[in-house]
Amino acid sequence: MGVLILKSMKEASGLPLPESEKPKYNKYRVSPKEKRTVDGIVFDSGKEAYRHSVLKILLKHGEIMNLRCQVDYPLKWNGILITIYRADFVYTDVATGKEVVEDVKGARTREYIMKKRMVKACYGIDIYET
Repeated sequence: MGVLILKSMKEASGLPLPESEKPKYNKYRVSPKEKRTVDGIVFDSGKEAYRHSVLKILLKHGEIMNLRCQVDYPLKWNGILITIYRADFVYTDVATGKEVVEDVKGARTREYIMKKRMVKACYGIDIYET
């Protein structure tokens, strides 16, 4: 038999909670509790933190080099800054010698799809999604 525990009488009443008492979420409905810190870097999800751990292993074994996290790419049109794309990871693949721009995706939003196209147009970079 389960026990229902309510945090307050306001929750028990069934009325909507005031904004100050609602849990905070980011734009992807991820609560701050889901953020992870690895090696002093705060990641937006456990999936992203896990990928960082995998890339660190690849770096240690010499399969990749120059691993960088949360790299900004300014996206400009006619010299005017439109927006900034922040890549989750950028590294060099030792086997090919090519730079890889990687993004860990849970959901492909319209904003992300547009930024991905702009990165391709401005920098000629294809973003690798995991």
